Amino acid sequence: MGLTSGEQAWPQYWVRGHFLSAVDYLKRNRLRAILMQRVDQMFQSIDVFVGNELALYLNLTGHPGVMLPKGFKEEEGLTLPETVALAGRAYDESTLLAVALACEESVGLNRRPPLEAFLARKDEFLENERYPDEGRYYAD
Repeated sequence: MGLTSGEQAWPQYWVRGHFLSAVDYLKRNRLRAILMQRVDQMFQSIDVFVGNELALYLNLTGHPGVMLPKGFKEEEGLTLPETVALAGRAYDESTLLAVALACEESVGLNRRPPLEAFLARKDEFLENERYPDEGRYYAD
């Protein structure tokens, strides 16, 4: 197959997900439900969590999240944005978005990194990139 590592490994995981037994699927859904309840209990005592540590759990539980710019860094001659995550309670996006807006306004990062340097080097970044064939069935 040739696409077995890094970002290009998604086809094999996608296909494997289709071959779960019903029992395994139900077990995983029960574990996800328990995780959802525990994360929800944790969020009852806080309004917004600031930090990137909960990203994996929030993807599994469906809690809302926002990525905010916190500054810029120079790397290999490019200006790249740095981000911080804010996570909120389930079904309470309005509080999360209000805090995110207040943070963004107080920090004053309303500018974007210059794209000219990136666009000038885009062929260099993409020269070894291989895109999977969407019409092909990937299986081991």
